Amino acid sequence: MDSKEKVKKDDKNLLSATAKGASYLILLQFISRMLTFSLNQIVLRYVSKATFGIASVNLELLASTILFISREGFRSALIRSSKNPQSILNLAYIPTFFGLVTTFLTCAYYLWTISEDEAVRFPYYRMSVLLYGLASFLELTVEPLFILALNRLYFQLRKVRDTFKIYIYRKYWFDKPLLHLGITMTKQSFLKHVLTEGDKMLISVLSSIQDRGVYAFVVNYVDLLVGKKWSLGEGDAPGVLSMYCIYVPFMGINGITEGFVQAVANKRDLTRLSYFMLLFSACFMLSGFIFMHLLQLGANGLIMANMVNLGIRITYSWYYIRNYLGKHVTLSVRQWLPHTVTLSSFVLAWFVTYWSKVHLGWYTLKQKLMHISVGAICFLFVSLIT
Repeated sequence: MDSKEKVKKDDKNLLSATAKGASYLILLQFISRMLTFSLNQIVLRYVSKATFGIASVNLELLASTILFISREGFRSALIRSSKNPQSILNLAYIPTFFGLVTTFLTCAYYLWTISEDEAVRFPYYRMSVLLYGLASFLELTVEPLFILALNRLYFQLRKVRDTFKIYIYRKYWFDKPLLHLGITMTKQSFLKHVLTEGDKMLISVLSSIQDRGVYAFVVNYVDLLVGKKWSLGEGDAPGVLSMYCIYVPFMGINGITEGFVQAVANKRDLTRLSYFMLLFSACFMLSGFIFMHLLQLGANGLIMANMVNLGIRITYSWYYIRNYLGKHVTLSVRQWLPHTVTLSSFVLAWFVTYWSKVHLGWYTLKQKLMHISVGAICFLFVSLIT
């Protein structure tokens, strides 16, 4: 009886810690997103599309490449391990040391590819590359604490610090199975990085700097009142934003299905997934070349290529999930879709807002306020219906 009560108590503590941790993370994400959103609005009013494209595509790709390749594989392996905390902590230092090599190689490549024309047009470009590289490496230095916090469900800094003091002086060899799993997932992270950040890679090669700015503008919490310069010219921000809204459900479904696969897959499954990622990468690059280079669709073409990419990945993950659950759970693609009433309200809201854009206009402050008011009414209508 005591053992059952202990198990129930442990489960309750785990649930409590998870809920508390989730609330911390949600609050942190909210504050971070709102701060980023606010700063973006200030930046967008004073910079050109080209400058914003360099910062939000090229430099962000630099940072994400260093961080993702250096830490993603071991982070995924270690946070779900239930082995000795010191073994986990020892392996958690590997991303930091690996980050030294990744930072040096990535920054060196960027500095080598900056042309003289770009250096003249953007005089602080090279300095920005070095600063982004340094900032990324500094972030990797706290990776052991971060991994330990997630693994032990510690979400307060003091607990993480005290635990770190206890474990840092104890000596354990690397846990070989866990090390091999981390290496396997790190190899996979190279391909996953291409799929995750492939849009920035493609647009930095196949599109103009202006298109990079428009795409970054849409992805980075586009505000509706930043001015005409983001609605006219080589890239049409409202049009790209409309296409991006169609892309959002693809990201949501892929995040859920792929997250399930990553959580339950064993080493053999992950190795097989790595080979399939080669195919996914090839399909993504091919679709990007067709939409952006042959069809000249610019940022819209990039979003369409991303849809193809996520569509293929969702198909693979769905196939894996159905095989994993077997006949115990009945699954259908129709279960993904919202209720018919919900879909109908979305379609009606789209027609109303499209009519508003065409007939009310968008370029003067009065037109913006009227159009936004129509959108707010549609939002309330959809909320009440659904």
